[in-house]
Amino acid sequence: MFKIKNFFNRPKRSEEHFRLLAQNFPQILWTATSSGEADYFNQAWADYTGIKVEDSIGIDWSKAFHPADVETAVEAWKQSVRSGNNFEVEMRLRGWDGQYKWFICRASAFRSPTGKILKWFGATTDIDAQKKSEAARAELVIKEKLSADIQRSEIFLDSVVENIPNMIFIKEAKELRFVLFNKAGEELLGISRSELIGKNDYDFFPIEQANHFTQKDREVLSSHTLGSIKEESIQTRHLGTRILQTKKWPLPGPDGKTQFLVGISEDITERKKAEEELIQARENALSAVKAKSQFLANMSHEIRTPLNGILGMTELLLERPLGPQEKQYAKIIQDSGNGLLNIINEILDFSKIEAGKLEFECVEFEIHKLLDSQIKLLDHKAREKRIHIYTSIDPALPSHVKGDPSRIAQVLLNLIGNAVKFTENGSVSIRIEASKDKLR
Repeated sequence: MFKIKNFFNRPKRSEEHFRLLAQNFPQILWTATSSGEADYFNQAWADYTGIKVEDSIGIDWSKAFHPADVETAVEAWKQSVRSGNNFEVEMRLRGWDGQYKWFICRASAFRSPTGKILKWFGATTDIDAQKKSEAARAELVIKEKLSADIQRSEIFLDSVVENIPNMIFIKEAKELRFVLFNKAGEELLGISRSELIGKNDYDFFPIEQANHFTQKDREVLSSHTLGSIKEESIQTRHLGTRILQTKKWPLPGPDGKTQFLVGISEDITERKKAEEELIQARENALSAVKAKSQFLANMSHEIRTPLNGILGMTELLLERPLGPQEKQYAKIIQDSGNGLLNIINEILDFSKIEAGKLEFECVEFEIHKLLDSQIKLLDHKAREKRIHIYTSIDPALPSHVKGDPSRIAQVLLNLIGNAVKFTENGSVSIRIEASKDKLR
């Protein structure tokens, strides 16, 4: 057993006084050898841990530490023993009842005149109340911060809800009474939120509308899914009947059960009017196209009747014996009449294109004769401008081809006519070639 007089060179009575003082000290006092092995504990150790003082000498007292604190405390003690520096650590010790309390353990080395460590003197102080107070203060700070964060979030969400241009409302799920209503809703309905809160649809809207709103609300609440209503009418105080597009969904409470119904409604009245006006404009345009097509058909019919008479008489004239020049003139009249007939057909084709009813023929015809007939129609005009029209047809091209001769004649007449019209001097060349996949 360690003898105090060996270190203090005091009488045995001083050692007894020290032990008497230590035994009645409220803190846990202890001593350890220079190597760190505990060789004394006062009664406070036994009272707290339930381990008798005589049974504690030389034991591994780290077994009384909280498992989470063992590594930190033991490493700090070993470091102090190696270095001779003061030891201080906060840790939890297990009491006789199995409960842990926080202590701060401090120790200093007693050295010989030469500086050699002779013994360690330590005191372990109960700081559990202090730690709990600090934990309580930290928890309070966290709660206050959380409360401030929640308050800021609520202010932010309130601002978002209040400034969204669409009507937003929340109803309690049981009786569908309003518990929240935003500014856009007030402006749309002309009803203040102070009037609306605590009341339901039947207090403000016609019975048919209130029944509709309530039915849709109940359907969403019972299905526990998002409900989308593409169009629904609502009676307002100052804007008359408006058309809304609404989405609704159930909102659960902390217990997971549905407590509220959230809704957001967009006023689509103007958009609906624009859509209806667009539909009406389309119908009017279709009617105008139909009327124009009918007019063109009637006009073409009226022109075609006398023109057919001219062509018929020209054909009879060509069957009679005529001189070369008279026959040429009659032939030009016939070709011109056919050209005019093609123009009339083009007018009809235009109306057919607008109606999506244009169809192409596929018949056999002679490309040489078709080209000659169109050149003859423009030959007189070309001679007036002293322009010669040259033609070149690929010898590899068959004499008979399949296609729509009237459409090809229209194209040739337009192309050759423009060429003659915009050529001031020189000549116009028409070349028709055969290729592997098309005629050009």
